Amino acid sequence: MQAEHLEVFNMFLPHFSVKAKQVIVHPSYNPDDLTSFNTEDFDIALVELESTVNLPPIPLAAYGDSPLPDGTETIIMGWGSTGVDADQQSINPSNNLLQAQQKTVSESQCSFFYGNTITKNMFCAGAIQAGSTTDTCQGDSGSPMLVNSTSGFIQVGIVSFGGICGIPDEPAVYTRVSNLNNFISQYVTNAVQLYQQLP
Repeated sequence: MQAEHLEVFNMFLPHFSVKAKQVIVHPSYNPDDLTSFNTEDFDIALVELESTVNLPPIPLAAYGDSPLPDGTETIIMGWGSTGVDADQQSINPSNNLLQAQQKTVSESQCSFFYGNTITKNMFCAGAIQAGSTTDTCQGDSGSPMLVNSTSGFIQVGIVSFGGICGIPDEPAVYTRVSNLNNFISQYVTNAVQLYQQLP
């Protein structure tokens, strides 16, 4: 994650490790350029852990929620790269879970940068302040995007893809969680209890 102002995010302290039992990729996700109409669509996977963890779950945006209004402030986080070198390659991955803020941008602005790649399963967000380099980066993919509602945090997005990290005013693309509830519900017991309508 590249940002002018980063904070260490401590929601999940103390630290511990849990092995992954399996990773379940959405059946419609196909990153193969030769066989896929859109290598970025349905960019979501579930990770089943080998053992239970004692952490409160973050509610997920419910199916049917209206798209977030343009300019909605969100929280992004991850362990990704924190800069780019002279060759525009991502460098310096973080050893700590970092967080920063982004705001959602319009579908038209998103499509200006990414063209027909953008589908109903995606949305874009960029820096809060004009000219800011705050951005997700390589290594952040799969990390959550949250909104802080009146009832607490709700996960609305998943870090998906973007251009070169930290280009001012260029948004990044996020998977729209509410559009993929059906996939989550197939594998997560009582997933419906996690879904929450945005206020």
